[in-house]
Amino acid sequence: MQETHGIALWPQNRLLMHSDGLKWRDLYASFASERAWTASLPAIDHHCVAYCVNQANEITRRFDGDGRKQSAILRPRQLGTIPAGVASHWEVNGSADVLLVYLRQAMIGRVAEEVLEMDPDRVEIRPVLGEADALLEQLALSVLASMKDQSPHGSLYVETIAQTIAVQLLHEHASKGKRAALANPALTKPGMRRVMDLIDTAMDEDLSLGALAAEAGMSPFYFARSFRQHFGEAPHQYLLRRRIDRSKEMLLQTETSLVEIALATGFSSQSHFTSTFKRFVGVTPGEYRRAV
Repeated sequence: MQETHGIALWPQNRLLMHSDGLKWRDLYASFASERAWTASLPAIDHHCVAYCVNQANEITRRFDGDGRKQSAILRPRQLGTIPAGVASHWEVNGSADVLLVYLRQAMIGRVAEEVLEMDPDRVEIRPVLGEADALLEQLALSVLASMKDQSPHGSLYVETIAQTIAVQLLHEHASKGKRAALANPALTKPGMRRVMDLIDTAMDEDLSLGALAAEAGMSPFYFARSFRQHFGEAPHQYLLRRRIDRSKEMLLQTETSLVEIALATGFSSQSHFTSTFKRFVGVTPGEYRRAV
């Protein structure tokens, strides 16, 4: 929260959810019911995407530097952006429920260079206000759902979301500082084996998309895309399925307690393990152990 504008914590606003404690690496999110406010927002090092969920806000804002001024009504299913590195001055009237998603500038730069072959030093995110973007909307809703789930082991999934948000922002809502085309690396068989070994040996750890991609010798974005092409599912889905498979083995072959199995397979608690196991298998871990 310290690296954001802190809008959701202002006294006139009511914080509904935030991602603190969820171990998300490149993305921070807050969801709040806002009331009228007037403020100057300092320049920060991260880009922000605002998504209106309910009601509406009438917004007038001005950015330092070129003095550009924007006025619009941010309605449900519409978005706005607050680019990194520029201060702005705001007058907001309304009572909208707004999701704020902050993306690390370093991650945006990596995606710009590695995925879109753009010069990260020349890329500028446009200050969007009151626009619709179907893909960003779905990604914002995925962030919101992940906050509601409150699972710290959803971090791998959220990293994938963050990468995709970055690609969409750069592709549709940014200046285009192109540089020489880069070769798109492929996921090799040795790379796949290293990734599989890491997942199997470090299943109890909070594995990141970056760590898995590094084992494959690829950028996180291209790794996630190549992984899905090879396995028919995203890395976070594969990891979760492997955790369930390992837990089944431990339930059948050992007398290990459910708490110990949960921690050994990367779940944050027995309750998280039980609910996820039942969602995948149809019965609780205890019922599975007794039935087989």
